[in-house]
Amino acid sequence: MKWQRSWWIGLGLCLLVACGRSADLQTLQTTGRCLNCQLRGAQLAGLTLEGGILTGTNLAGANLQQAVLTGADLRRVNLRGANLQGANLEGANLGEADLTGANLQGANLRQANLFRAQLQGANVQGADLRQAVLFGADLTETQLTQADLVGANYSDSTQFPPGFDPVSQLMERVK
Repeated sequence: MKWQRSWWIGLGLCLLVACGRSADLQTLQTTGRCLNCQLRGAQLAGLTLEGGILTGTNLAGANLQQAVLTGADLRRVNLRGANLQGANLEGANLGEADLTGANLQGANLRQANLFRAQLQGANVQGADLRQAVLFGADLTETQLTQADLVGANYSDSTQFPPGFDPVSQLMERVK
């Protein structure tokens, strides 16, 4: 696991405004892991946490702009309303994550697992979702303008915005 402390300033500000439990922030800072933590509204812009484990963590409203979370375990994470603009989530496991209303504009979600993820109302404009797994994902009301979905896998249970045609986006339906 590779992670850096380049986000210390944001972490210090977060501690000052009590945006997350300080013990959870300390755990994340020292180990790169934080299971079921409370980091709601945390200021973690620029965080580098490759392969980090944040399963079940509450990051609702957090600022993870430009964060590097490649290969991270983000299963069942609450990222409702979070700012992930320009974040690198390549190969991350976001299975059953709640990304409702999240800003993923320009994010790298290439080969990410979004199995049964909630993306209603999320902004994924210009995001890279090539070869992502979208089985059972809810993309209703999601802004998909200029998102690259080539080779992304979807199933009959994947929900798209009205009028969206996955075939025209070169997505692959898997039964």
